[in-house]
Amino acid sequence: LMVTGIYPWMVAVMLGRELLVTGIRGELEGQGIKFGANIFGKIKMVLQSGVIPFVLLFVWLDPHKEGNENIAIIRDVMVYLTVAVTVLSGFPYVKQAMVSMKNPK
Repeated sequence: LMVTGIYPWMVAVMLGRELLVTGIRGELEGQGIKFGANIFGKIKMVLQSGVIPFVLLFVWLDPHKEGNENIAIIRDVMVYLTVAVTVLSGFPYVKQAMVSMKNPK
């Protein structure tokens, strides 16, 4: 039974996004192209920063305890929303990188 609601594939997807954006940023900034964080990346960070403590609190409260079923549903929605926002927040960076690479300064 998954206590945290976080599956290995979720971690892999989220880490993959972070590595992709960091790699793109490093390459472009190394070429002198400005590539700072955008609003989508900031929203992703705020969401992740809120969901992680919530999941830890839920585990501490004992997810198998009677009455915690509704909290488990909220946890699952928050975790899946975080994964979705993480993936979606990567697209503007990839788009910006493609434009920057096609039109180098």
